[in-house]
Amino acid sequence: MVLTPEGRQVIAEAAPRHVGAVRRLCIEPLTPEELRAFACVADRIVEHVQKQPSPIHD
Repeated sequence: MVLTPEGRQVIAEAAPRHVGAVRRLCIEPLTPEELRAFACVADRIVEHVQKQPSPIHD
């Protein structure tokens, strides 16, 4: 799998709107306690994903 320069540009252009939408829809509604719980869950998922074999094959 290869990311072309054009594809990289599309991602770079979309990133600010995507980050803003995620923040507005998924982060801002949460209380500080909920954010801490969300961070714990996210950390657990990242740990699990890092232990998996890569799904991307060249």
